[in-house]
Amino acid sequence: MAIPPHVRTRIEALVDAELAQAQRYPPTALARERAVLVYSTEALFAYYLGADGAVYELDMDSSRSAEATTDAATIREVYAKAKERFGLPL
Repeated sequence: MAIPPHVRTRIEALVDAELAQAQRYPPTALARERAVLVYSTEALFAYYLGADGAVYELDMDSSRSAEATTDAATIREVYAKAKERFGLPL
């Protein structure tokens, strides 16, 4: 999904603000992906929204880094929760 410039700027600001804080696990922002944590699950997955509109999934039960997801249902859920949590006009 294409992210409008004003939404991209808001996500970038959220990422910068979270990176300036002490990090916990799961991280509240991903520096390399420029993504902010939207939510995590009891099943040990964390979902992030990137400033470029990509959705990233982090499996907290593995040593792999976050990976972009292409699952449409997951993307819709992350966008809906990001809209609710951060007030982003998505």
